[in-house]
Amino acid sequence: MKNNDLKKMKRVELLEILYQQQQRIEDLEIENAQLKKRVEERQVIMKKTGSIADASLALTQVFQEAQKSADLYLSSIREIYEKAREGRLIDGLQTPADEDKPKGRHSLK
Repeated sequence: MKNNDLKKMKRVELLEILYQQQQRIEDLEIENAQLKKRVEERQVIMKKTGSIADASLALTQVFQEAQKSADLYLSSIREIYEKAREGRLIDGLQTPADEDKPKGRHSLK
């Protein structure tokens, strides 16, 4: 609206325009508050998602280290078993193939 148009308007018309503008401002403020709330909620969700992703990554690393330890343990057990089968370990250690033989110093009569 041009300035001259405003000068020609009656006071009631000008007040009506001001009232409509005030209503529009209030509506926009409500919409703005709702949008801010939605943004905050999404930021919280994103933070939680980031936290979950970080936790998942940390757990994955823990499981990988646990798997490495388990693999190393199994490898050492297999090595001990193979040495025992070849008879390279101390006397008295029995392998599954020796299950029929008596253990220790006892003998069956």
